[in-house]
Amino acid sequence: MKVKLLPDNKEIDSDFRGKVEDLVRHLNLKPDEVVALKGKKPVPIDHEISDGDEITIIKVSSGG
Repeated sequence: MKVKLLPDNKEIDSDFRGKVEDLVRHLNLKPDEVVALKGKKPVPIDHEISDGDEITIIKVSSGG
């Protein structure tokens, strides 16, 4: 599986298995602070990752 982290523009090859939420936590990120994409389509945080998936994790921030 390939994981792309934005806006850091990092790419990681991983053999991680599990849900998107588990991957996000594995990367020391908070699930409520990211948007996950499989290819170019958004996926829910409880989406099960399959072998060969290309996942993009976008860190979002809010301010006021």
